[in-house]
Amino acid sequence: MTKNQPVTELISKSVEETKNIARNLILRNSAYPICLYGDLGTGKTIFAKGAADELGIDGEKIKSPTFNFVREYTLVNGTFSHCDLYRLDEIDEILAEQLEEAYEKGPVIIEWAEKAEKVLPFIRTDVFFEYIDENKRLIKIHGR
Repeated sequence: MTKNQPVTELISKSVEETKNIARNLILRNSAYPICLYGDLGTGKTIFAKGAADELGIDGEKIKSPTFNFVREYTLVNGTFSHCDLYRLDEIDEILAEQLEEAYEKGPVIIEWAEKAEKVLPFIRTDVFFEYIDENKRLIKIHGR
């Protein structure tokens, strides 16, 4: 994060509020990747499910990829890509190309985006999740 970036800070008090934040963000920002950062259990996958719901995909289909780092879902006018890089040690050339192709097909959400930092586009939205308590999360949205 650099200074002078627009920052929005929100407190989510429920799974549904986190999904609503994602729904609103994907509507305003489907042209650039949305990169998610935060510890396990802070709401990144819940956020991805909310975005998918807004795009017309059943959010319950959004799961962390088991063997592939990227899962694609067909939209009427393109593809929604959900990337989960949790198991990634180091990004390789093939995955970097796969991400680049995903950006061109439609909306992209990348969980554990810090693991791909060196290949992420400069223009993107970074979303940081912080655990407050069992039901509350601090969500910081940084537009680039």
